[in-house]
Amino acid sequence: MHRQLVWFPDGSPAAVLAQALPAEFEAHSLSEIESLRRRADDPEVLVVDLEADSPDAVRAALARPRLVPVVGLLSGAEAPRGWPATRYSYLPKSATPFVLATTLK
Repeated sequence: MHRQLVWFPDGSPAAVLAQALPAEFEAHSLSEIESLRRRADDPEVLVVDLEADSPDAVRAALARPRLVPVVGLLSGAEAPRGWPATRYSYLPKSATPFVLATTLK
């Protein structure tokens, strides 16, 4: 069975949502990305708070050999400027774990 790895920046407000996901998802901070044992077929995603986190988290994910999709949480109608260009899915900060899990499937 595949496990879905959900990454979030260390200290991110997105951690609360990521850690509340159902058991089929494993939430981990980005500081664990080098030490966590992963299988090649483990799907991965990065969840960031576009208003509180640093764009450097996305840049670090984009530097990985395998492109990690990004889910950006925001409260406004537009993403803040300064974020690297990549494929984002956007969710409101008020999204529930159910909504995030459904988005990730």
